[in-house]
Amino acid sequence: MAIPLGLDPSNEPRESYWKRDDAVDWDGTPDEARKLYDATGEARHLALKESQLHPPTRISIRALTAKEAGYVRGEATRAIKGEFVTNPMLLCYLCTAFGLDFPDWPREIKTAKGVIQKWSAESGMRRLSDDLLDHVTAALGEEFYAFYGRLIRQASEATAEDFFPSLQASTPTNSPR
Repeated sequence: MAIPLGLDPSNEPRESYWKRDDAVDWDGTPDEARKLYDATGEARHLALKESQLHPPTRISIRALTAKEAGYVRGEATRAIKGEFVTNPMLLCYLCTAFGLDFPDWPREIKTAKGVIQKWSAESGMRRLSDDLLDHVTAALGEEFYAFYGRLIRQASEATAEDFFPSLQASTPTNSPR
């Protein structure tokens, strides 16, 4: 599969930080690192504030497996009046649920409203629970899963070159039609 946004084709997760994390020093981050972050979510070149009492919240992102990608596309696409229509926000939400992790967070998170389970199962696949995503969305807004969902979706899409690598190397011919 094509992994155009710097995510490893072996599905190794990449580390990221949310752009509004107080520990990230955006003023001290070079423009090229900001552009790389916007395109890939890549955090290794971001400047961190030294005076922060807490480290930034680590986020790991990865491309979806073929099974996850098929499930997500199926759930986010519906037939409406004979046409297939994809709900882009649901697509981003589900991509985030399957392709994102908070590696330093425990399996159970205690909140003012009770205990939230980090993981849930969906069609035999592990994903972040809706309760956890709702909690994160309430704190950070829909922009969070829109940003990471877009990156994960784009990294998980195959291109024609992935299926037919010889197309890249071939030159056009003058074959009759």
